Amino acid sequence: MPADGKRKPKSLASVLESLVVRHRIEDIEKDIKLPPLHNRTVYLEPAWHDKLSLNLFILNLAVNAVTSERVDQDYMFNAKNRASLNQLVTNLRHSGFYWTGFTKDEITKSIDVSRKYMEHKMLSGKSEHESGELREGDFNFLLRAIQVGENILATPSWVAFSAAHELGLYIEDFPDDARETWSLCQDEPSSPLIMGASQVTRAQHHVDTHLYASDPASGLAALGKSTMEKLWQSLQSEVSKSEEELDHDHHERSPMIKKRSPQKSKSILISTSIQKPVTMNKRTISRVKANSSPRKHSTPNSNEATPKDKNNAAEEQKKVSKPPALKSAMKSALKQPPVDPIDSSSVLSRTRLSGTASAKLSYLLDRVISLHTSEKILIFYEGDNIAYYVAQALELLGIQYLIYTGSLSAERKSAYIATFNATETFRILLMDVHQAAHGLHIAAASRVFFVNPVWQPAVEAQAIKRAHRIGQTKPVYVETLVLKDTLENQMLERRKRMNSQEHHKAEKSLLDDDVMAQLIKDADFIPLLPEEMKDVRKQMAPLKEPQRLFGRVAVGMEGGDPDKDLIFPEGMNGLKGRKRKRVA
Repeated sequence: MPADGKRKPKSLASVLESLVVRHRIEDIEKDIKLPPLHNRTVYLEPAWHDKLSLNLFILNLAVNAVTSERVDQDYMFNAKNRASLNQLVTNLRHSGFYWTGFTKDEITKSIDVSRKYMEHKMLSGKSEHESGELREGDFNFLLRAIQVGENILATPSWVAFSAAHELGLYIEDFPDDARETWSLCQDEPSSPLIMGASQVTRAQHHVDTHLYASDPASGLAALGKSTMEKLWQSLQSEVSKSEEELDHDHHERSPMIKKRSPQKSKSILISTSIQKPVTMNKRTISRVKANSSPRKHSTPNSNEATPKDKNNAAEEQKKVSKPPALKSAMKSALKQPPVDPIDSSSVLSRTRLSGTASAKLSYLLDRVISLHTSEKILIFYEGDNIAYYVAQALELLGIQYLIYTGSLSAERKSAYIATFNATETFRILLMDVHQAAHGLHIAAASRVFFVNPVWQPAVEAQAIKRAHRIGQTKPVYVETLVLKDTLENQMLERRKRMNSQEHHKAEKSLLDDDVMAQLIKDADFIPLLPEEMKDVRKQMAPLKEPQRLFGRVAVGMEGGDPDKDLIFPEGMNGLKGRKRKRVA
């Protein structure tokens, strides 16, 4: 204010002109009619490996509860173990999609712990009523836990997937002479053939880079032998290293262990189930694309020739003169429509991806295959390894994707959203549900999938709002995938019955809800059907329509710049040495 105490006439106008009035998006959307929102829960029957993974966590909790006698710090639900229990529950929820975190050795040790505990109780000479230490229910529960563990160890595919940390895939009509060398199970190759996703990718790449050879499958068996030998050698080295670390750890902790009562022993499995899984792959952008015109890929470069390319070609033509008959034949061939590079009589044309080891992944692939050409798809996940498994399968099918994770730089996050919204190159966006923050505009997507039910309703609603918002012109369809009659099914039902106060109390952890915590304590094993144990075909989660494996994915992308199709907003600095599209 001036010294004379009088306000200048234009000062208020100046202040008002500098103000920016903002409205809440919720208030604006009240006055703007958005397209319809359709939200449904899809209940799926757990596949064999889904049951095994979930049962392993229940076995873990059961053995710990009984052998610790539910007292002191050995008991997983003791207040001092809360951080570890939270991680275990997080891992348990992720296992509803797929899990390879447990090892054969850990299950064996857990079974041994259970048997020794039961033997000790029986040799004590006391009845359960006199000792009060081993109730009949606990005794039977341990017996069932042992049976579940033995059934898992007797499943060759589980042992292989777990040892190799591989996404399990089932392949029909793989070339006979290469079946044995590529089989992930080290016994007789099954039908369909059981393979890991990484190995399927390598086999696919080998054939697709030799499509125009006289025999594209030549060398496939030898490659399989060398690939699997390297895999098992690498795994053996890891096992030896882990055993050395465990022995060292045991030696360091031995004084403490000796103080424990011999009849009370915490399950060995706890050490693995409470660990945060290591992210298997940090690549967040697809490196393959669909091979829509196989003939194009028979030449080094299928793109339109630039003037420089034409000049270079003219110079080469002067050096090497082709006979007129050959030039005529080549010109005639190029005029023909694209043809399948694989002869229809070849077994390679019949090789199919028929299913996966995950009920949710198989369902998701079916939906993506049927929808991605007409609609853009947003897939929400929790746990980066889930995104990695989905990405592996999409690459095998030649479907390009982007993964929006918390580890991305701000520049790359913006580029992924801009590219997904503005181009047709990437029609699948996988996003960590906890990254679905306010302000993200992803209205290009009209199909939304949650691969696991979300515990916090506010987080789920915020994620859906990324697509169902101003700018959306299509109806939005949301699907949440849930395994029937499992803990995640119970979790979703409990969430529906909770009031706002209960949701607020358990916002950070579902264990803060007493009802949900008790449901986890009381969790029972999922029944394993005898016919599933013996029939590999009944163990897989089949695709509705088996998908061709060879000749569908474009090759030659590995050496190129995976970022070349990204759009980086104006004003953001690109990575050094890379040219990239920009949008104002």
